[in-house]
Amino acid sequence: MRKQGSLRGIILLVISFSVINYVVSKSVRLRQADSLFFMRFAAKYACISYRTEKSLIAGHVDFIWGYPKACLFEDCEIRSRAGGYIVQARCPAGSKGFVFLNCKLTAEDGVSNGSMYLARSGGDTAVYDNVTYVNCEMFSVIAPAGWHTGKTPTPATPTATEGWKEYGATGVSTSSRNSYGKILTASEAEPFSSKAAVLGW
Repeated sequence: MRKQGSLRGIILLVISFSVINYVVSKSVRLRQADSLFFMRFAAKYACISYRTEKSLIAGHVDFIWGYPKACLFEDCEIRSRAGGYIVQARCPAGSKGFVFLNCKLTAEDGVSNGSMYLARSGGDTAVYDNVTYVNCEMFSVIAPAGWHTGKTPTPATPTATEGWKEYGATGVSTSSRNSYGKILTASEAEPFSSKAAVLGW
């Protein structure tokens, strides 16, 4: 793992050169540069598991993005500093991707209601937009549609295991979510509902 500083803030750059690797962080505060970036190296996906808990991650445009196989944010605050997009995922097929469990999706004062999207796609069909929110409290900053429609995600029609998904959101209505996202059932959400289920350790 390598941590790289930025004059504008902090970038946490996580690279795995081994067959299996993992990184754990706790009570981290990351603010504008805006990136928590998980990197693909030498055209091969980093086979990496990452978990952070009780941390604050703040930004506004793709401030969590990259290529992880499994990345768990547990009991974290994801804070919007302006309108934009939280995640841009570029995950390998069959991966858990980015999972937000029991998190709070908040905003700084002055950020417009409905101006933040849960994720947007880079439009690359060679990678998957695997993002899941489970039992998260979402504030009014989150757009009613949930998922940005600028570019078609992969897959365009989400399943219980791949694509954009959510379960158990509180604080906002999910009735206006667009078709690029899937509302999971309780049984479908189980594989994303604990550290052991997401990361396997």
